[in-house]
Parts: sequence; C-alpha cells; structure tokens
Amino acid sequence: MDERIAEAYRLAFEPAGDAHLDALFLEDPTCHYYRLLYHLACDVNVELGTCTGRGTAHLAARGGTVIAVDPEGHGALRINALNRYPNVRFYKTRSDDPTLLASVADGSVGLCFVDSVHAVDYALREVGLWTPKMVPGGIFLFDDLDWDDGMRSLLDRLPFAVRGDLPGLHTMGFGYAVV
Repeated sequence: MDERIAEAYRLAFEPAGDAHLDALFLEDPTCHYYRLLYHLACDVNVELGTCTGRGTAHLAARGGTVIAVDPEGHGALRINALNRYPNVRFYKTRSDDPTLLASVADGSVGLCFVDSVHAVDYALREVGLWTPKMVPGGIFLFDDLDWDDGMRSLLDRLPFAVRGDLPGLHTMGFGYAVV
C-alpha cells in the first residue's frame, strides 16, 4: 500500500481535531472515509458525487482547492461546506460534463474521490475521463464498492498497478488506486 494512504488510513479512525469536522462525522459515524479524505487532501481535489458536502468539508478544511461535482444542489452542501470554505468550487453538473472537464487542467489533480453513480461501467468511464487530470502518483478513492457485483469488480478492472481495499471506512466498501 502507498505510504500516504497507509498513514491516512491509520488516522481515519481518530477524531480530526476540528470541531466542525468532528460534528459532521458524528452525524454519520459509519463514514470513517471522511477523515481519510481530510488526511489525504492535496493542492487540488475533485469529489465526484458531493451530496451533502460532509466529504467536501473534510477535503476543504486542509486548504487546497476542492472541485465538488454533483447534479443536485443539496441544501446541506451549503451548510456543511460552501458557506464555510471559500476554497470549494461547486459544479451542479455530471462528472462527464465536457465543460467541467475542460475547466480542469491536465496533470493538476492530486486526489479524485469517485462517489457518483455506483455502477461499474460509469465509474470506469469517470476514471478514464479524469485520469489525464491527475498528477503522477495521484490518488483515486472509491466509495460503495460493495454496492453490487459490478462495483465489487471495479478495483480489478482498473489500469493501475497500485490499488486495493480499505476495510472499515464505510459499510458499503471503500478502495483506492494510485495513478
């Protein structure tokens, strides 16, 4: 396992030490991956499938740019992240939107959290579209790998040599791949 991921994984089971983030975690204590996001946050982070913004907040608290993408504008996103962190750029669109993709420089993203449509073909398409945006050694993270048989096969179908499961971060599975 990549050393950065191993250390963040270890820390994911401890409080972040930030009152706002720790309160968000307590709202959904099955999601230790929020804390993993906090410890892996880079200069430029992408979250595909932002939903309520709890993960967004954990990425944004580290100070790097967060490109948050979701076709719905959940009210909790504003409360949890947008009103608190000026470094979040929210795009109310899909992860495969050509305009969005064109707005992100190739080789600029250090972390991409894929948590949008939990279907293996769509997730593979997202990885294909976002890989050129990643820095060498950048990290993809994947939620809900236990969603169905297709998602359970996702890690094995990725074109990256370094990849694996991160047990205990979410009840529906979690994994990573290093570009």
